[in-house]
Amino acid sequence: TKAFNFTVTLSDDTINGAYGQMRFTNGVATFTLKDGESITAVGLPVDVTYTVTEDDYSSEGYTTTSTGATGTIAKGETAKAEFTNDKQSEPPTPETGNLTVSKTVTGAGDKTKAFNFTVTLSDDTINGAYGQMRFTDGVATFALKDGESITAEGLPANITYEVTEAEANADGYTTTSTGATGTITNGETAKAEFTNDKQSEQPPEPPTPVTGNLTVSKTVTGAGDKTKAFTFTITLSDTSVNGTFGDITFTNGIAIFTLKHGENKAAIGLPANLSYEIVESDNEGYIVTATNSKGEIKDNETVNAEFVNEKPDGSPDTGHSTSIPACLTVMAASAVVIKIGLDEDKKKKRRQTK
Repeated sequence: TKAFNFTVTLSDDTINGAYGQMRFTNGVATFTLKDGESITAVGLPVDVTYTVTEDDYSSEGYTTTSTGATGTIAKGETAKAEFTNDKQSEPPTPETGNLTVSKTVTGAGDKTKAFNFTVTLSDDTINGAYGQMRFTDGVATFALKDGESITAEGLPANITYEVTEAEANADGYTTTSTGATGTITNGETAKAEFTNDKQSEQPPEPPTPVTGNLTVSKTVTGAGDKTKAFTFTITLSDTSVNGTFGDITFTNGIAIFTLKHGENKAAIGLPANLSYEIVESDNEGYIVTATNSKGEIKDNETVNAEFVNEKPDGSPDTGHSTSIPACLTVMAASAVVIKIGLDEDKKKKRRQTK
């Protein structure tokens, strides 16, 4: 249905007026033709030459071919100028999509720092600029700071991509990402989002102190008083130890407490590797057997110091010292007193006899 413009130019510019279906002015006629139409100039002078031209329609996708577009009018004949305009179906618009890469820095990270990225496409024939990215053999490199992004536009649909960051998980940063790999979809924009988080540097944790425990227990056997409280003194080699450790309180490395039969106290969490000595008092008249009364606090170990106080059966519990050497001394003194008394009686009898 489209009308195409034609011009016929004769070699004789004196020809004017209508010649059949054509009208000439100074040897030139113009007209239009649609598909399947034709027009004829009748009665033109013999031996004049002609040229038929059609406007250029190549910008509209037409390709024009012709036969007989130039020639000479012959007597009794009809010259034919035939023009064919061909237009192929328009090629389909290529399917394309986009890819955006963005960077976010969180925490104590440097928001002015540039991070380096590489985009690798599955099609290594892609070269040149695509939006903000320039590819060489399917690879583009660039740098982004916090809050920045870059977009490749018009990438062929259905190719795959991979985005990598050179500084990922380096220099104290923890890197997370979404969409780092994927496929370019027609008419859509794929998003590869990278976040680098850096926490504030914390001072190193202080070393966990090495500690140990010390338990002191009391047992009374024989005729001993099981209700009696015995006094204990623990002396540590470190006089800076102060405070309550479990059941026992220390002041300048010394703790004093009492225990009765069957009781015990535990010092929990004492500094390891220091030495200790335990002394029991208020135990006159008892035979004392002690284990681990001296020693060293071991890391993650418990030392059990056991005190056993024995009083033989038949020994009165006066609350005073009744040790065997003391008893022998008293007996010896008593014998002396008895002997002196006997000697005085003998002397008195002798005086009375005289």
